[in-house]
Amino acid sequence: MNVKILVAIQTALTLIITSSLYLIMIRLNEIIKKKDEKIVNVDKVLKPGIINDHYIVVLNDNATFIDEFSRTNWIKSAIDDKVENFSKITHYYSIPSYAAWNTPSESLKILNKEGNKVNNIFKGFSARLSPEMYQYFSKHPYVKYIENDVAVKVDDVIEEDINDEVPRKDNEVNAEGNVYYLSHCRWNLDRLENHDRTTNNNYIYKFSYESASNVYIYILDTGVYGDHSTFTDKIGGDVRKKRVIMGKNFVDGERNADLNGHGTHVAGIAGSTDFGVAKRANIVSVKVMGADGVGQWSNIIAGLEWSLNHLKGTSTRKGVVNLSISGPEVQSGSAAIRSVISQGLHIAAASGNNGDNACSYTPGSSSKDGVVVVGNMAEDDYVASSSNIGRCVTIFAPGTKITSASTSNNDKRVMSGTSMAAPHVAGVMALLLSVKDMTPKELYNEIRNLASRGYLRNIDRESPNLIAYIPKSAYVFDRDSLPVPPKTLDENNKEDILIVQ
Repeated sequence: MNVKILVAIQTALTLIITSSLYLIMIRLNEIIKKKDEKIVNVDKVLKPGIINDHYIVVLNDNATFIDEFSRTNWIKSAIDDKVENFSKITHYYSIPSYAAWNTPSESLKILNKEGNKVNNIFKGFSARLSPEMYQYFSKHPYVKYIENDVAVKVDDVIEEDINDEVPRKDNEVNAEGNVYYLSHCRWNLDRLENHDRTTNNNYIYKFSYESASNVYIYILDTGVYGDHSTFTDKIGGDVRKKRVIMGKNFVDGERNADLNGHGTHVAGIAGSTDFGVAKRANIVSVKVMGADGVGQWSNIIAGLEWSLNHLKGTSTRKGVVNLSISGPEVQSGSAAIRSVISQGLHIAAASGNNGDNACSYTPGSSSKDGVVVVGNMAEDDYVASSSNIGRCVTIFAPGTKITSASTSNNDKRVMSGTSMAAPHVAGVMALLLSVKDMTPKELYNEIRNLASRGYLRNIDRESPNLIAYIPKSAYVFDRDSLPVPPKTLDENNKEDILIVQ
């Protein structure tokens, strides 16, 4: 064969091979780039809705992490963080804590020792899974079910002008015995202590020196601005003590602070000195929502578990969770809620701002499990048109044009929504729990039994015509059972005792 022909053939083959390798490299780079982009989109740009490739895996009650790790190692062997399959566990769940981390026999011993049987065990994990790993876990005999993680947004709120909220100059606090009177407060606090609506704007809120100082209110939200002056005690005792505990931050890439404002506003309603229902409750910030107000259920479940474990480490073990969030039904979210309630954690939750049936949303559908689901009412006793309603609503509370704390320079802001209604009830629950030990079921029934009945003016047939109510027993106590409050108010330094906005 001619040498020139051989050289030509060799050159052609070299070009073909080189081109093929080049095309393969381009294709591989495209695949890796797409996977990297997919990870970035999932992890850094979170939008409400289903999160692709992220799952919550719920295990059967008889599965334990100890057994599986030590014997078959099936979770560990199935998960890695390589780019090829980008599978990685983000949270482990075990409610109660010993349910998954001890062997079944050890868990049984603990249950028998405690003398109670836990019927609502929740165990599992959340993970980013490749399609192969999803198939692996969905078919595994220890897996009860697996579902997509879901991102939700804090309840949509309406920000109102604050021009009509100018403080009156004659605001004052008077003390009679152990009961304090906050005169000329805003309508929302007054509405909680009167069956009949006050119509002359002479609003008064009565509270005790104690005011739920033995109760923890867990704000699962965007965080809490704990340095706001309204979270400082101003009545007796340590008048400069700050009452916000900066708990766990579950939002990756953000510092443990409220970068949105929603969580601080909610916390202010539940338990701040100036705006709050339970004025000396211990506020615990559990950050599960980001600066844009969006969070994922895998983090919310982790926040519920953390709150339960934190409460068990307190001396009183009296705690209320506030969930001012709403989104589509999430099976694992509802299961986790049932589990923490069975462990004694009380929950108040927003019904949602969709103008729809609360039963179609989570946590709005969880009233049947003991969650106090709260709808939004306005100053004129009309149900807000945006509030979710129906048989899954437990009770209504003020939620329209509510003034509370802001993250800006110790300022205040006005917001509306079931996000604002829920913390009113969380505060009421804290006050009732402060004076009487109750299970979540007992407190749920107490809230309904005490409610102002028949006052809502545009209620539908399925919703309860109930408005949250604070009885005198929540702020008038046996004096011998309480710390000694200040005998008189210092008229020259009144603002140091209670700043009324």
